Amino acid sequence: PQTATVTLNGLVATVKGVKQGSVSIVGMTSDGDFVAVAAVAVSAAG
Repeated sequence: PQTATVTLNGLVATVKGVKQGSVSIVGMTSDGDFVAVAAVAVSAAG
C-alpha cells in the first residue's frame, strides 16, 4: 500500500500523504549521476 504519492511538474515534485507511515522519496537525474533521498513522515491532520 502506498504511504505517499509524488507528482512531477517540471522541476517541482509534490508529495501527497495517502496514509500514516514513513517513506523514502528518491529523486534521480535522467543520467543517474545525481541522487537525492528525502525521508517523509505522514501523520494524521489536526
